[in-house]
Order: sequence, then structure tokens, then C-alpha cells
Amino acid sequence: MLGLSAVLAVGLHASPGQAVNENDLRRLLQTLDCPRCDLAGADLRRLDLSGADLRGANLENANFYRARLENADLSGANLKRANLSFSNFQSARLNLADLRDAILFSANFNNTLMDQADLRGAEIEETSFVGASMLQADLRQAYVVSTDFSQATLCGSLTTHGWEYRNDCTDGSRLTFDE
Repeated sequence: MLGLSAVLAVGLHASPGQAVNENDLRRLLQTLDCPRCDLAGADLRRLDLSGADLRGANLENANFYRARLENADLSGANLKRANLSFSNFQSARLNLADLRDAILFSANFNNTLMDQADLRGAEIEETSFVGASMLQADLRQAYVVSTDFSQATLCGSLTTHGWEYRNDCTDGSRLTFDE
């Protein structure tokens, strides 16, 4: 893993108009325990944040390109306009997370808990949600191309055309796009 000073040098770069909270970033990198931290605009590219606690964190406009977040908890996190391209969120928790207008290109969300996640306007391409739980997720206005939702639970989810997935939801069965 990169030394803390090298990671901070990379991580402190923020999107224009946003300054990263240096103390929160240092806390995340040292402990992986940063619930409700303010990491808006943080550059977290290629970092291994597996198992991190980022519940309720502000990660708006953060860059997670090629980052590893397996088993991380991002429940209730603000990931608006975040770049999640080529990242690995396998078995992570993103319940109630705000992913509006986020970029999910070639990302791995297999077996992820994303119940009631807000993905409105997200760009989702070549991403895998195999076995993900996406109960009541909001996918309206999302751009979805070549994405694998096989064995994902989508009961109550809203889609681009305003359709709500309700087929066989009362018995807890899984629903897929290819049925």
C-alpha cells in the first residue's frame, strides 16, 4: 500500500470548488473507519478500502476509479456524481445510498445490498449486479447498457419507463431482467 503521504498527496485533490476534509481523509486511510465523514471530491483511485465503514459519508463527486470496496458499508452515503468505474463493491452495503448521476462503468456490485438506493440519472454500463438485493431501488432516468442483473432482487424497483417490478415479489423470489 502507498505510504500515507503519497496517498494524501493524491487524495487531497478535489473537484473544482470542493476541498477535501484532510482530517477525515487521514482517518479513513489510517483506520478504514469513517462514518459520516466529509470526503466530497476525494480522489480515492486505486485504493483498497475493503471493509471500510463509510455509513452516511459525503462522497459526492469522489473518484473511486479501480478502487476496491469489498464488504464496505456505505449505507446512506452520498455518492452523487461519484465515479465508480472499474471499482469493486462486491458484497458491500449501499442501502439507502444516493448514487444519483454517478458513473458505474464496468463495476462489480455482485451480491451487494442496495435496497432503496437512488440511482436516478446514473450512467450504468457493462456493470454486474449478479445476486444483488435492489429492493425498491430507484433506476428512473438511469442509462443502463449491457449490464447484468441476473439473480438480482428488484422487487419494487422503479425503472426508466416508470415501471415498477412487482412480479412474484410477495413470496420473496428473485427476479431477473432475462425472465
